[in-house]
Amino acid sequence: MLFLDINDYELSLRQSNTPVKTQPAAAAVIEGKLTFGRAALLHSRSHPQHFNNKYLYSLAADPISGDLNPAKNHADLIYHHLDQLELPAEEPLVFGVSGQVTNTQLGLLLGICKEAKLDVHGFVDLGLAHALGSVTNRSTHVLDIELHRMTLSEVIVKGSTCSVSQCEAFDGVGVSNIIEGWMNVIADEFVQKTRFDPLHAGHTEQQLFDIVWQWLGDAPSITPRVSIHHGDANRDIELNQNLLISKLEQRLEHIDLDHVGHLLVSPRVNSIPGIVDLIRNKVDHLQIVPENSIEAGYTVLADLLEPNSVRRITAADIDSKHIQADVKTPKTTPKVTQPTHLLLGFVAKSILDPTFVEFIDGETLNSRVASCIINGVAGAGTTLCVGDSVFINGETHTAIRIE
Repeated sequence: MLFLDINDYELSLRQSNTPVKTQPAAAAVIEGKLTFGRAALLHSRSHPQHFNNKYLYSLAADPISGDLNPAKNHADLIYHHLDQLELPAEEPLVFGVSGQVTNTQLGLLLGICKEAKLDVHGFVDLGLAHALGSVTNRSTHVLDIELHRMTLSEVIVKGSTCSVSQCEAFDGVGVSNIIEGWMNVIADEFVQKTRFDPLHAGHTEQQLFDIVWQWLGDAPSITPRVSIHHGDANRDIELNQNLLISKLEQRLEHIDLDHVGHLLVSPRVNSIPGIVDLIRNKVDHLQIVPENSIEAGYTVLADLLEPNSVRRITAADIDSKHIQADVKTPKTTPKVTQPTHLLLGFVAKSILDPTFVEFIDGETLNSRVASCIINGVAGAGTTLCVGDSVFINGETHTAIRIE
């Protein structure tokens, strides 16, 4: 089974007995070819009109500004990036998603995966997966970071149940924002000490971006001396690292952790130089989640998924040795074979959407009229099931389930 984090800082792919593979969700047209990952970042500042790193952040079909042919919108970029990963179509795929991602966005992602012929088994909560690998008997918060925001998930333990109660997103406090702040600090230092502004030209701005990006990683560290090549000469300065830490502290001012007692920090957050020490001052207890514990959390949650039903797992029952599905399901919940949405292309709409009222009884999920064709047969009185092909108003939808 494959596990893929929907995180644009580290689009992380996990597979049993295989090292974790990560790459940023960034796209660029290089010599006429649509390219993704680290190679795309190498052109982010020198060719900004042919670069985009917002598509996983938006998880929408928003049009693209600039020229990234053949992609015309963010959904196209997601499709092409998934295609570039060359995931084995026969291997079950489980997505890890943060709590702020909506079911509508997951419906879009399912539509893209259908076009890419990927076998999606469901979605599990990233915060919960991180917590299961580290905490089994106490409530906690999990802090994670993306390119354009941080997320804070509250994981509650009540009796034997572990669940994500809420997820708060802090936009504008992501890796890109941190890097932008550091680049501005370094540029100011260059101007003051050498009268040279590395942000004045695209090729020198790209050099500065590449230097700062290299500070991120498993053992994050800041190189005190920065050298930029311009013309026939190198421009060098010695950095005061306190200026960078001060700028990072300014970015973190927007994150409210006053209500947090125990905090789990993801390996992604830990990859930012100096950030853990600053966060540690805001909470009573901080623990870094080991990378090698996350796949175990994923595996446990993936076991709660069921065939023929794409579900979103945000809770699990815990005992001392294993985790099993939460059986406290309301009696009004439909059977897992019953769909919740109809998928058309990249868009999933609820069965209860006004578009379908004339054709489908939203209470019983039965087809109202014969003109609603289900699996090629006139569907009056037919009960819809997950996977059914539903022909309405000249368009063929697929019945899916999102929880």
